[in-house]
Amino acid sequence: PVRYAAAVLGDPWTLVLLRDLLFKGKRHFREFLAEEAPATNVLSDRLSHLEAAGVIVRRRDAERGNQVICELTEKGLSLMPMFLAIIDWSATHDADTEVPAGFVAAYRADPVGFAETMVNQLKQASTGPD
Repeated sequence: PVRYAAAVLGDPWTLVLLRDLLFKGKRHFREFLAEEAPATNVLSDRLSHLEAAGVIVRRRDAERGNQVICELTEKGLSLMPMFLAIIDWSATHDADTEVPAGFVAAYRADPVGFAETMVNQLKQASTGPD
């Protein structure tokens, strides 16, 4: 199990991309270049890797026809509990954490419910209101 997870997720840029998809609402190629700014060839490679692993899908943006949207699949969304656990661990051990205390407190109060709420919000954002 660890071997498979390391093969899919074991690269720092992959983790940053997944963080951006899960928590920062990034979906377009250029958005991923805004903060940490990986080289474009590295970004392309990692997105292709995640797509081949079934973690994301890429499709044409209906609003911006010349752009592609990256979205998490169910497999990708299922990473939410693991990422929340990593955030909790980091908040405990990193004195310079950027995670708001309220976020961590809400997660710790109900980890399963918090993860489900986060996933539902992502699904709602990708499909729009009913």
